[in-house]
Amino acid sequence: MVVWELTSARLRRHLFYRSLLTDPRAAKEIRLFGLGGFLHGRLIRVLNDATEAELAVARRGALVQSAFAALNALVAGLGTVVVVAGAAHGRFSIGDVTMFIAAAAGV
Repeated sequence: MVVWELTSARLRRHLFYRSLLTDPRAAKEIRLFGLGGFLHGRLIRVLNDATEAELAVARRGALVQSAFAALNALVAGLGTVVVVAGAAHGRFSIGDVTMFIAAAAGV
């Protein structure tokens, strides 16, 4: 919820600065009062903040997905070891090993 609120606030700021750039009346006032450099600096800061927030969310998502992928690989590897060991002791057939590996690969 907080991320959405921050994103919507950044979006509103982005739309505000875009309207300043495209509205002829705003452009006249910006030139008249010499606010171009000031507004440009603020726009760059807002864009940097928004980019950093988006990258933080992407990094967190990549970290979580990587953790799940590692857990999946660990479980599939341990399961394969258990099934192969069971086949070596005669509890499972070669078909059971093949089916387990196919099922693990499908997941």
